[in-house]
Amino acid sequence: MKSAKKVALFLPHLGRGGVSKQMLLLADAFNVNNTCVDILTFEENSTKACLSLISEGINVKTLKKEPYTGVIARLLRHYFSQLPLLFKPFICPLRPCKAQFYLKSLQQYLDHHNPDILYSAQPHCNIVAVIAKRLAGVETKLILTERTAISRDIESRMHKFRWRYIAAVMRRFYPEADSVISVSRCVQEDLAQLLAPMKANLGTIYNPIVVEHVRVNMSAPLTHPLTDHAEYKLVVASGRLVEQKNYPLLLHAFALASQERKLKLIILGEGGLKRSIQTLAQQLAVEDDLILPGHLLNPYPIMRQSDVFVMTSLWEGMPNVLLEAMACGCKTVALDCPCGPREILDHGKYGSLLPLATNARQLAEVILAEVERSHDESAQLQHLQKFSLENSIQQHIDLHDQLLASG
Repeated sequence: MKSAKKVALFLPHLGRGGVSKQMLLLADAFNVNNTCVDILTFEENSTKACLSLISEGINVKTLKKEPYTGVIARLLRHYFSQLPLLFKPFICPLRPCKAQFYLKSLQQYLDHHNPDILYSAQPHCNIVAVIAKRLAGVETKLILTERTAISRDIESRMHKFRWRYIAAVMRRFYPEADSVISVSRCVQEDLAQLLAPMKANLGTIYNPIVVEHVRVNMSAPLTHPLTDHAEYKLVVASGRLVEQKNYPLLLHAFALASQERKLKLIILGEGGLKRSIQTLAQQLAVEDDLILPGHLLNPYPIMRQSDVFVMTSLWEGMPNVLLEAMACGCKTVALDCPCGPREILDHGKYGSLLPLATNARQLAEVILAEVERSHDESAQLQHLQKFSLENSIQQHIDLHDQLLASG
């Protein structure tokens, strides 16, 4: 059976985001397994800080940006019959997606290097990857990945012109991929409904977590010292400060719980809603007990110190932050949002799983119960083996072998 000798990952955004983090984890694992790995990224990401995220032995190929007129000419020349479909999301959006400016460069890379496998992530990049492969006419096997509850994600972005029509374009192009991998079964089911009645080769491979890495780093000194921790219980949340994370619910619940017991809340992350979160904390009179340290390179020592980790997201895909909290030994509370928490917590066996419609008072009651409860950390760590890097990589390698054997 033929094995993949060269794997390329179309990774436009190098940085702290979950997609970048998971794709680079894959790249490292493939590299260790003696597979030649190319990272394909946008030229504006080729800064020293971004490139420092790439491990030694992995090749970085910088894709060159094409002028907008060239992109349009290329799409019209090869996909004129698809003009009604592509016009609003790709040819004439108010703010074009960055990925389409690299279509020519991605096509040229495939022409010249012809990797065995090409990975891509996120809808617009995935569609560009499908078009680039078709124009290149290569035998490269294309694996698209979806990493969130895509129907909810699209719904939240309807104010952006290019997202209003993206579902129809996905139905047209996703079936051309050799495989479309979701990071949870829930994401796969959601994607299948979105693509219907079109059929694609769908599958699920969980995002991996390297428990040993988390456990080593959680013992590092705190970068944000916690004073007098014995006098209060610590509630921790983590994620971008955006509407998706539903932090107002957490703040209202925290304020109610704080009336019963001395608590402090740390929310790890950065984002555009920081000011509004601070304002709400003032209105709820809990501003002195709220800590917003921003993004931490190593959040694990704070997670380790927490008495409960809470996730109130309205939707996710496979929230690694929940896996990381469990790896730190945290007791966890999560809303049963689409997608991920139910599969991670095994329907509530390894943490409190609350209905998405949970209100602030109900959440406050669970938080108060959890900060006092003891739990079996060893059973929790054993459960996380289901999401190990070794399991994930083996499934990817098996997929490579299957696709390459199919010709």
